[in-house]
Amino acid sequence: MDLSMRIGSVTLKNPVIVTSGEHGRDGRTLAEVAATGVGAVTTKTIIPFPVPDPLPCYALVPNGFLNCVLAAVLPAEQWFREEIPRAKKAGVPLVANLAGTSPDETADLARKAVAAGADIIELPTHCPHLAENLEAQFPGMKVPPPELDNPVPFGATVKAVRAAVPVPIVGKLSAVFSHNNRDWVKAGVENGMDAVEVTDTFGPVMAIDIATGQPKLGGPRGFGALSGGALKPIALRMVYEIAETFSIPIIASGGIMGWEDAVEYLMAGASGIGVCTIGHLQGMRRYPKLIADLEAYVREK
Repeated sequence: MDLSMRIGSVTLKNPVIVTSGEHGRDGRTLAEVAATGVGAVTTKTIIPFPVPDPLPCYALVPNGFLNCVLAAVLPAEQWFREEIPRAKKAGVPLVANLAGTSPDETADLARKAVAAGADIIELPTHCPHLAENLEAQFPGMKVPPPELDNPVPFGATVKAVRAAVPVPIVGKLSAVFSHNNRDWVKAGVENGMDAVEVTDTFGPVMAIDIATGQPKLGGPRGFGALSGGALKPIALRMVYEIAETFSIPIIASGGIMGWEDAVEYLMAGASGIGVCTIGHLQGMRRYPKLIADLEAYVREK
């Protein structure tokens, strides 16, 4: 059964991609995940300087999952020197998710990641809880709110990275772009983006522990980001809209807890299946079962 897919010049043996999260926290973990048989693995977001996560950084909510995980806690240079080469030994395509404070800084990170062995570069567009938590950790730092209706800076980042590296570029859209997702994809495609992941988390959101009266997440006010099943109806419609307009591969993510969810996304126009929350909740053992169940469905049909 051939379930392979292509992202630019890179071929994946199956469409299941472990997206940026705790299963991409270091090279050893990435290699363990790769051994489960997935098509590709993704690093946590590599940034110029490491930052600690507010604690607690995870919380369950009905039909969803909250997090206030900021980025990779390992220094960028350690990723390029040790973690990416270690992960590459597993023989599975490696996606380096990374973000700088400017297009040039992001391009420099991408250049170093590719030199270390990354097969694909992924660029996030919006982290719902990043600004408030960073400003709390670093007094005096001011992170401007994202311009949700202005994809021009994203396009500039894609353009800079495209000029810096020859490997495929994936843009990762947050669900906050539900209303104008095609504008963001257009900005990416016009500047050299090869594929898009839909979606990243939605937020800011929060949950309160009624036993303590405190937020369930850490940080100044307990704000975080929502993933899991609650995102699926939004992400499914976004995938469908993008597939109507663009011919690039779409990696669908958001609430994929079983093969049925994956099939829905494929029917809406996705080429790849991004999984993250299911791995956090049930462990990496769920990845090979998802692949096997998907193969069984395709064989039956």
